[in-house]
Amino acid sequence: METESSKRYLLVHRFAWFIVAVELVWLMLVVILRLWGLEDKGEMIRSAMVLKPFYFTRAPWTLFTYPFISSDIFNVFQNALMVYFFGTIFVDYINRQHFVTLYLTSFLFAGLGCSLLASFVPFFARYPGLEFYGQQVPAYAILGAITVFAPDDYRAFFIIRTRMKYICLFFTTFLLLGMLGNVDDMALYMGKLLGLLWGFLYIKGLVYLHGKGKATITADYEEEESHAVVKLETTFDKLLEKVARKGYHALTKEEKVQLLEASREEGERLSAPNDEKEEGDTGGEGTA
Repeated sequence: METESSKRYLLVHRFAWFIVAVELVWLMLVVILRLWGLEDKGEMIRSAMVLKPFYFTRAPWTLFTYPFISSDIFNVFQNALMVYFFGTIFVDYINRQHFVTLYLTSFLFAGLGCSLLASFVPFFARYPGLEFYGQQVPAYAILGAITVFAPDDYRAFFIIRTRMKYICLFFTTFLLLGMLGNVDDMALYMGKLLGLLWGFLYIKGLVYLHGKGKATITADYEEEESHAVVKLETTFDKLLEKVARKGYHALTKEEKVQLLEASREEGERLSAPNDEKEEGDTGGEGTA
């Protein structure tokens, strides 16, 4: 039987496994072509799918194909683990619909961002052979989003527990140093930084729209709890109405059990605010 938390995280798990499946398929294809002596064919396929920021206008389809290219098995599982770790935190605060939207749009933002930077920033003109590929962008976009929405959230990070804003600072520093120290993979680091930026911008925009009443941020489990309360009240009212019309003896054995459970839960729900109020009053008297 699935728990509420497992249901909540199911989508994140599927996306993490999707990363593993897609990138492993690519790596298997590369191995098969090498075994058949067709390495040049594999390189042709890769060249047609990888995003080359300086030549994006000649191959615009690469904006949609570059996520399906992988470099090695280590990156496959690294990307999947990051999406799993940060994704489960994301859905603790924000509903799953925004997880999917952020995941998919991060590819477009990072791809277009890399192409525009390469075209208009003179520094990158020295490296016309830059290439961008892989599914690493969404993990950093999710990290950026969490950092904006819950910067002080405490999480276990390697062997320590720290705040999300410090985890984000660690990865940002790592990416900046990597971009400056590894010219060949500069586009990869630049794309990850753009993923972080997109996470920041996405949540900032979402919070703004939420304030205007044009977007919903509520985490799924909070919505589920609200629906459960409405369902409980509806069931309770229907059973009381039947008792009023036909008498308690008209209820079936199952309905009697439902009425007992519903009345108990309704009583607990209604007494909770009063208990909190009494505790507050007691605390106030103690300090007086």
